Amino acid sequence: MLQKNKNFRAHIAAENIASLQTFGYKHNSTVGSLIEESRFDKKGNNTEWFMYKHGKVKKHNTATFDDSNRATSFTHYTGSGKLKEMITATYDKAGNLIEQDWYKKDPQTINRKTIKTYDSQNNITESKEFDGKGNLKNRVEYTYYDDGSKKQTIQYSGKGKVLQLWNFDCNPVGKLQAERLKDTNKICIHYETDKDGNPIKVNEEYQGGTGLFGKTYRYITKYNKNNNLIDAAWYNLNGKLISHWSESYNADGKMTEYTIYKGGAQEILYKSIYTYDNSGNMTESILYKKSQVNSTMKYVYASALTSPGK
Repeated sequence: MLQKNKNFRAHIAAENIASLQTFGYKHNSTVGSLIEESRFDKKGNNTEWFMYKHGKVKKHNTATFDDSNRATSFTHYTGSGKLKEMITATYDKAGNLIEQDWYKKDPQTINRKTIKTYDSQNNITESKEFDGKGNLKNRVEYTYYDDGSKKQTIQYSGKGKVLQLWNFDCNPVGKLQAERLKDTNKICIHYETDKDGNPIKVNEEYQGGTGLFGKTYRYITKYNKNNNLIDAAWYNLNGKLISHWSESYNADGKMTEYTIYKGGAQEILYKSIYTYDNSGNMTESILYKKSQVNSTMKYVYASALTSPGK
């Protein structure tokens, strides 16, 4: 669907455009074949979208909108006209999304449902997800500081078990730096849990921005329960990953792995593996380049010197 933004919708409505079609051409042919088509209502809302192949409909999506141009339903059909998925949405008087229902193949049977509630400031306070039988699958609670900034978010399982907990402890950054940021003006610390239920401290901040051509980067670091840095990643302000590395530790706090990932991807570029003896001395380090051993170092320690006569 082409429902991009209000400026696009306004342009479609102002020009009284009923549909937009895309044609494909082969080589030097002057006769094209229809590939895509979008249809619009008088307000510029994208109400239908078609994908064609060899003159036949392969996909067909439809959408409906309320008087405020908010999407109230979305349906996805196969080329033969069979329903694959349908989503309906309900809003309150303030325009907040309060319910979404998902349907699969059968437009009369709900497959999944979410219900959201809000406070007087239109901040979301709770989100519940139910399965098709009405069973609660998970619930998320949101709390806020007096200034409206996030205070705490807790995700529960359907049985009430805490799955994730985020505590937001934020401090404002300098005004000049904040003006450079696209999505936030905060430096935040929150907490997650690892697979064993241990807390992970996550620090998000913005670095750089100095000098005539200085760039600002989003820097996210994670720390384990012993405050060891276990993950660090840099992103540009468009969300693109620039660099990433991680560390692992044993129960004694000794580093066991150090991994460097390929820039802009999660592919492992280099990894070092460290092993130790019972006294905590490193006995071997192996460097891998991608999945191949690049070098190996073994450490041999001399026995402690003993006094004469002993």
